Amino acid sequence: MDIAVSAGPSLRWAVITVSGELDIDTAADLRQALAAAVTVYEETVIDLAGVDFCDCAGIGTLVAAGEPGPPPRPPAARAPHPRPPAATAALHPHPPGRQRSVPPGIGPAGTPRGGPGRAVA
Repeated sequence: MDIAVSAGPSLRWAVITVSGELDIDTAADLRQALAAAVTVYEETVIDLAGVDFCDCAGIGTLVAAGEPGPPPRPPAARAPHPRPPAATAALHPHPPGRQRSVPPGIGPAGTPRGGPGRAVA
């Protein structure tokens, strides 16, 4: 199979001329040519006048080429990394309007207040 890509007169569209056999062995070449053309040109025309044979892989490639692509997506904004829970708890040990979840006298990770081995008065 031979593939030739040429620009149309207005340079807005490309003509992909295919000749020979379009089958499972050559369909990937056509897909690559189509993928390259749609990144450069607004429209693409496929000239199949020189194709002698086309199997289901070739037809599938042509059908997929005729389907509209996904709509353009706006640039994604990444959220900043949240603070680790321990750092957030240190900044806001008791948010307003919320009850303590740890009983009085118990420190972080279940240790008695004042550190391990120390009693709370």
